[in-house]
Amino acid sequence: MEFSNLKSPGVVDCLIIGAGPGGLTAAIYLARFRRNIAIVDSGFSRAALIPTTHNCPGFPMGISGKEFLNRLRLQAARYGVEVQAGEVMRLKQVENFFEAHVSNSAGSGTSRHRGGDGGGGGGMSIIRAITILLATGTADLRLDTKHWKTCIQKGLIRLCPVCDAYEAKDQNIALISSSPREGVKHALFLRTYSRNVTLIYQAKAELTSAEKRRLLKVNVEVIEDALGSLHITGESKPSIRLSN
Repeated sequence: MEFSNLKSPGVVDCLIIGAGPGGLTAAIYLARFRRNIAIVDSGFSRAALIPTTHNCPGFPMGISGKEFLNRLRLQAARYGVEVQAGEVMRLKQVENFFEAHVSNSAGSGTSRHRGGDGGGGGGMSIIRAITILLATGTADLRLDTKHWKTCIQKGLIRLCPVCDAYEAKDQNIALISSSPREGVKHALFLRTYSRNVTLIYQAKAELTSAEKRRLLKVNVEVIEDALGSLHITGESKPSIRLSN
């Protein structure tokens, strides 16, 4: 696309919403393609909670989520990318570009405004861009426990079976799911990493007889009950209590 033929004064080529690993990687590539970009981040990347990841190529000893994000920011900064701290509150199309209304934040990163009105600090600013790249990531369904963040940071609660199953190999694994399809699929997958997998299934729709047989065949225990509470024991292990 010939951005220069479409762009009006004060309009950037691309606004990236989210400065997690995906957003920062996109920013690095676009900056190397010599595009004028803006990137906004609210400062709540779930990647920052990762204690140590070992499935990121190039880091054989592992790397923490915060350190990985810091390195990506440093790499992006080499190409002139500055992350604006804030949150996009409204996004609309105006003629041949998009207009993002950003609530500025005094958090981490820079608040220098690009391609719009206003500046740093508090209040609202506007960024105008030809294209929008949504790199907002996913929002997790949190368990009802005050220890949520601590458990994530200590690796006691894992959010992605594909990313984290290896870290839990040969341990007792409790899989909490409210989706019959995803619950069964993930339980069967985790069974290849541990002999002791329990599916705590808490959805209104019951598992079918066929699904239960598949799990029973590989010795996956199924508990159909709602989660009552989650605590951390003195041995720094999560302890689950069920409602019934």
